[in-house]
Amino acid sequence: MNLTNVEIYPNDGLPSSICVICNQKLDECIQFINLCKKSDFDLRKKSNYTSVEESDTIKVNENANIERELSKEFQCKDRITVEDCCTKLYEQKRLAQKQQCFTCGKIMSSRFRLKTHLATHLKDKQHSCTYCKKQFTIVENLNAHLRIHTGEKPYHCATCGETFAQSSGLIVHKRKHTGQMPYQCVLCPRRFKTIGNYKYHVRVHTGERKYSCSTCGRTFITNGDLKQHIATHSGEKPHICSLCGIRFSRASNLKRHVTFLHNTEKSLSCQYCPSNFARKIDLVKHEKCHKNK
Repeated sequence: MNLTNVEIYPNDGLPSSICVICNQKLDECIQFINLCKKSDFDLRKKSNYTSVEESDTIKVNENANIERELSKEFQCKDRITVEDCCTKLYEQKRLAQKQQCFTCGKIMSSRFRLKTHLATHLKDKQHSCTYCKKQFTIVENLNAHLRIHTGEKPYHCATCGETFAQSSGLIVHKRKHTGQMPYQCVLCPRRFKTIGNYKYHVRVHTGERKYSCSTCGRTFITNGDLKQHIATHSGEKPHICSLCGIRFSRASNLKRHVTFLHNTEKSLSCQYCPSNFARKIDLVKHEKCHKNK
């Protein structure tokens, strides 16, 4: 590529296409090059009516008038302040920090998140859960998974005090307080708090069910739904509670079990009496008793 002085060879094992961000930057470069060419052409055309022979006879004030005319002609219409320039530079730097996966095209917010994401495409899973034997490509995902078994919830909501095992759960929870629904369906007016719910909803529209059960042939929208269904054939219960040993076929059932049975923290308080509850549904039922009195 002459523009970047980067040498590209066929069949060198590197990606054969550029990412979305680079493509946008390339368009900006092309626009800048065309603007420079146009400005150069117009400036030379404008100044041609004053030849070299005539330049000695032109008065100083006439030269000044020509310069003012040229400056007015090619003065930038959209002036920006220093603050605006700094803001744009910051946004460009922030966008440049985003990294794209060349396997699936997903754009990550940082190199660390890209590294974590790339590991999901690897077949070699070296890290195993000691409770359910589930395997992971990187230890960070294993540590996050272990919190399902241990019930550890290190992330706290500053608004209501609710706790979460993963930071992503806290981020989604905060949207309940703010009302933010960043994902909108292009086929209907519905909006969603999470990208997972959004993708699931779109597949309901399209009817896409690419995950099929090898035993009965039933198809599912997500791989998670398929795994839960397969457990009904095998009777396998790989999710074990580390506190009492009860086994579950689904991770969601184990999570519910740890939260509701072993969680001694009762952070939800009744507004009518001193009673506290661990589950919101129990709090709502209790408060209804007050209202019905």
